Formats: sequence, structure tokens, C-alpha cells
Amino acid sequence: MNRTQRIKRICQLQRLCENGAVASMKNARQKLSGARQLHAELEKHHNDYWVRLLEKEQKGLNSLLWRGQRQFIRALENAIQQQTAQVKMDHREFDLSETEWRQKHAETLASEAFLQRVLQRELRREEKRESSAIDDLVASRHGGGSR
Repeated sequence: MNRTQRIKRICQLQRLCENGAVASMKNARQKLSGARQLHAELEKHHNDYWVRLLEKEQKGLNSLLWRGQRQFIRALENAIQQQTAQVKMDHREFDLSETEWRQKHAETLASEAFLQRVLQRELRREEKRESSAIDDLVASRHGGGSR
């Protein structure tokens, strides 16, 4: 395997790593989206139960029912706090995966740019060799005909 083939292989491997980072970032984005959605649903339920509790209080609610509703609302508040923490954690995970993808993407671009420079150098060398071969051929024919 020559140098150019090795560089091409490195570029392929880096693209694979970048694709893996893209997949990780996509998974992290989906997880974050799900966590945000659940958080919004919990907030909505919390607000709905508060409204219902206030309506029931206005109509007259016995203390046992009131305590039960308040306990349920506190449980929702605890769930919201836990989900808020989960959203923050998922957001950090997404940020890390995005940073990793940016790094892999930059490495891929750099190796591909290097490969292009190597290919251009090889092309110039090959053109020089062909030009020299043509010059040698012309010189040998021209020199052979004058003798």
C-alpha cells in the first residue's frame, strides 16, 4: 500500500468516525427532545391539577380530599424537578456529542485537504515525468536522425 492509499484509508476511517459522532449526536438530540417533551407534559399536568384544585376549593372541598390533591400536586412538582435535572443532563450530553462531532468533522476536513495536496503533488510529478519522457523521446529521435 503506497502513501496515497494509506492517506485515503485514513480519510475513510475518519469519515466513519465522523459518521459515528453524527449518530451519537442524533441520539442525544432525540433523548433531549424526549426529556423536554416529558417536562412540558408534567408542567401542563401540574398546572391543570392546580386549576382543578382551586375550582374545587371554591365549590367547597373537604380537608381529606384537599390533602390528597395537594400530595398529588407535590408529587408532580417532585417529578418536574427530577425531569428538569434530566433535561439539563441530556443537554450537557448533547453539547458534548456536538463538540465531539465538530472535532471529528474538522479532522476529516483536514485529512481530506491533506489528501488533495498529496494527489496534486503526485499529479505534478507524473506530469513532469511524462514531459521528461516526451522530451527524451523527441531528443532521441531528433538526435538519432542527425547521425
